[in-house]
Amino acid sequence: MALPLATAASPTPGELAEARQWAAARFEGRRETAATNPFFSFTYDGKPSTELLGTWKLERVTRQLDQQRTQRTLTYTDPKTGLEVRCAAVEFHDFPVVEWTLFFKNTSYKDTPILSEILAEDVQLNRGAGAEFVLNHNKGDCNADGFNFPPLRTVLDPGKEVQLKAASGLPTQGSMPYFNIEWERRGVISVLGWPGQWSARFTRDRAAGLRVRAGQEFTHFKLHPGEEVRSPRVVLLFWEGDAVRGQNLWRRWMIAHNMPRPGGKPLKPVLSACNSVLLNYTGMTEQNQLQFIDRYLEEKIPIERWWVDAGWYQVPKGASCWTYGTWEVEKSRFPNGLKPVMDYAHSKGLDTMLWFCPEPVRQGLISRRNTQTGCLAGAC
Repeated sequence: MALPLATAASPTPGELAEARQWAAARFEGRRETAATNPFFSFTYDGKPSTELLGTWKLERVTRQLDQQRTQRTLTYTDPKTGLEVRCAAVEFHDFPVVEWTLFFKNTSYKDTPILSEILAEDVQLNRGAGAEFVLNHNKGDCNADGFNFPPLRTVLDPGKEVQLKAASGLPTQGSMPYFNIEWERRGVISVLGWPGQWSARFTRDRAAGLRVRAGQEFTHFKLHPGEEVRSPRVVLLFWEGDAVRGQNLWRRWMIAHNMPRPGGKPLKPVLSACNSVLLNYTGMTEQNQLQFIDRYLEEKIPIERWWVDAGWYQVPKGASCWTYGTWEVEKSRFPNGLKPVMDYAHSKGLDTMLWFCPEPVRQGLISRRNTQTGCLAGAC
């Protein structure tokens, strides 16, 4: 059965042609394309990018990265304020994939006007008279029902709008930033990379179109002279057949072009262990970390890595480990920091790993939650 499955997950000429056509229309077409058929958008000084980009200076650069990848860069520059908007994209030739990242840089000597509502992805999809759009997506982790990453299918009927987003600044809590949109035996996988507090909106019109808008949530800022920021990376993969085949094609692309190969070899699974859950996270101490390492090894469980999970940092008295602070070690439980735990694990021949997430850092340790967004105070 392996050969048919492998063949089914190989890119077809039709898939490759569709990706090529999509990229050509946006990176090789007329300069008005960004205004009439945008694939990203933002608001600048109160005006939508669809009104601005067509009047800004545009520079195109194409560079062959290797046999299977071509880099295409669009750089728009506002002649009035010096704001530079750069879209750095990569078109793959062995897979029906296009990816891009936006960069915003202030090239002037004074602050820019306000940049807001930055959508790294603002894409319009259209179907024929056949099957309706179906959104395949997943819930995230840490769900109240105890089930992590369950798959969901949502039919996008005319006039329907669905919004998915991260929770508390954690990119895979609440929802996953991976979406497989199918219709008429074909579809598109749309993914946000480095998402943080992301949000995605799927808006079905009354005709045959679906607008997909996604990016960092709550963007509203100015850039000081010389400052530069980036958006999440967006990836589109075009597939034919069914959604499962599309997922397998995605896996093949991830393995071929994204997964690290230390020493030129594929990654192997690593057996990690920790005691955080057993100790309700904030019950971890230097002493019980060392005790648990010894017990795993005494039981001859072949662990390869010791994992210091959530709860090693400072939290208010009586609060849970989900009340993030400033990522400072809790000295009452780890008086010598985390180094003794790491050194002890290394002395036993184990690698080490420390859990933290930089997105929800904030000053102080007051646990407040925004009732409208569901975000911890300062996390978004």
